[in-house]
Amino acid sequence: MNVQGVYHEGYSYLVNRRTETTSLFYLASDPAEVQELATVEPARVEAFAAWLEGHRTLEAGAVDGAPLSEADREQLEALGYVDTP
Repeated sequence: MNVQGVYHEGYSYLVNRRTETTSLFYLASDPAEVQELATVEPARVEAFAAWLEGHRTLEAGAVDGAPLSEADREQLEALGYVDTP
């Protein structure tokens, strides 16, 4: 997956893994995603990046470097937090 994103509290944060670029938009005032906010709101970008990286780690099967048990993984899959391989 080349592009991943997070939508939270009206913000759209996108990461293109292939080009290693990020974008941040506030959809309430910019629904067409024209006004790029990543350079204006670096703290928000950092927070979204940390959340997304945590999610990627969870998908990979480890949190804080500890592997998930099969039971934990199945439980997270049932809740929709982890995709089935």
